[in-house]
Amino acid sequence: MVATRNDSKEKSRLRVAADVWWVESQWIIIELVQRNLGWALVPEHIVVDALKEGSLVSPTLDFDKHSWPVAVELVWHKEKPLGKAGTWLQQAIIALDRQT
Repeated sequence: MVATRNDSKEKSRLRVAADVWWVESQWIIIELVQRNLGWALVPEHIVVDALKEGSLVSPTLDFDKHSWPVAVELVWHKEKPLGKAGTWLQQAIIALDRQT
């Protein structure tokens, strides 16, 4: 999984398996998987070339029939209020959250 070098709450929140390799790049994850050091859940655009050339495979999972949501967080400096674009984005995220 991708994470920074420091220990943070994100590491425990994002953990998807009992044993996890922590790296700083999606590209390093691909290298590890290509060297048979486990499996990975990465965005499709990162692995599309490796899938085409056959250096990686993406199994069809019986239990995974739908798209999974990705966590999104909007962060801004508390001493600088959101501008028009930031306010629009905040409202759009809240509206999407209400739809689910």
